[in-house]
Amino acid sequence: MMMFRVLKENLEEILLASATTGCYEVVGYQVQGVAADEVLGPKRRVQVFYDSGDFLKSKAAISGGPTQHEIAYRVELTVAAESKANLAVINDAGATAAEKAAAIEAFQTAAAVADESIDEFFDIVYQILMDSRNEDIGTEGPPWKVSSRWVGAMRKDNPLDQGEYVVLTGTIEFTCMTVEEVLGDTGTPAGTGAYDQTTDLEGDDNEKTGVTV
Repeated sequence: MMMFRVLKENLEEILLASATTGCYEVVGYQVQGVAADEVLGPKRRVQVFYDSGDFLKSKAAISGGPTQHEIAYRVELTVAAESKANLAVINDAGATAAEKAAAIEAFQTAAAVADESIDEFFDIVYQILMDSRNEDIGTEGPPWKVSSRWVGAMRKDNPLDQGEYVVLTGTIEFTCMTVEEVLGDTGTPAGTGAYDQTTDLEGDDNEKTGVTV
C-alpha cells in the first residue's frame, strides 16, 4: 500500500485516539446527507480525505526507484447547534412578521453557538495535527518517511439552517512530504492451457466452426 494511504489511516487513528475524551467523533468514510442532530455537541465530526499529491520529477529515480510525494489532505469538520425556533419559518411565506423575527433571532443565536463550537474544534484538531509527538504521523520509522508536516490553512463555511438546527462546516488543509516506493504490479497471470471452443451450427456436420486460443 502506498504511503499516502498509510498516512491517511494513521491520521484517522491519531484523531480517534484523542477523541476518547468524548468531544468529537472520527468518521473513516464519506457520509452523505448527515442529519443535523447527528453532529450536535460532542457528536461533531471530523473526516480525513486525500485531496491531492505532487510527485517531484527532480527528486525521483526515473528507472522506478523511490519518489518524493508532496501530499495535501483535506480535514473536514462538521458541527451543529440547536435553535429555539423552527428555522424553516424564515422561508415560510405564510409566517407572520413576528414569527419570522423570532426565527431570525433564533438562527443568529444558534449560529453563534455553532461558530464557537467549530472554533473550539479547529483549536483541538490543529493542536493534535501539529503536536510534536505526531511528527512522524504514526509511521515509527526513519525520519525520511514523513517531513514538512504543516497546517496551511483553516477555513469556515457559511452557517446553514436545517429546520430546528444550524449546521456549520470547516476545512483544515494539512500537507506533508513522504517517499513512495515503486514495487511494481505483479498482475494476474494468464492461463497456460489451450482454450478450445466449437460452435455447433445447424447443417455443419463437420463442426469446423470454432476457435482455438
